Amino acid sequence: MNDNRTSPYVPFKHKLRAIEFLKYTPCSLNKEQQNKVLQSAEKEICKALLCIAKHSSLTEAGRQKKHTNYSWFQTSKNYKQWYY
Repeated sequence: MNDNRTSPYVPFKHKLRAIEFLKYTPCSLNKEQQNKVLQSAEKEICKALLCIAKHSSLTEAGRQKKHTNYSWFQTSKNYKQWYY
């Protein structure tokens, strides 16, 4: 049985649902604010994928990466773009 407190998938899934909600649901934010929140959530997703790959396992990170439609190159490129 998975422990939700230590599973890296739980916060990852929460971020994915936040992105889906912002993209496909009418929102009270204006477009500029919505894009800013989307970029922040996508940055956190890329960071989470790389941290899971580093600290947990590549198979777990690969399993979670399938839900994002990002390639490993795109994930690392986005991470570098936002942090360096």
